[in-house]
Amino acid sequence: MVNRIFLTLQSCMKEIMKCGGQNKYKIPHMKKSVLEKNGLLPTRISCDAMLVQNVISTLGSLE
Repeated sequence: MVNRIFLTLQSCMKEIMKCGGQNKYKIPHMKKSVLEKNGLLPTRISCDAMLVQNVISTLGSLE
């Protein structure tokens, strides 16, 4: 149960990074209950290295 909450948090953080920190994103649906039932629920969400680099660059330019 707790893992499902953190997966939602990770998914939302990833979407926030994609839209430049704004709150104009849709909460991604990954059918966690089905994945959990089948034993396929991940423990973490992967994130593209370029997305992370873009966020770091954006944050660095705000100083």
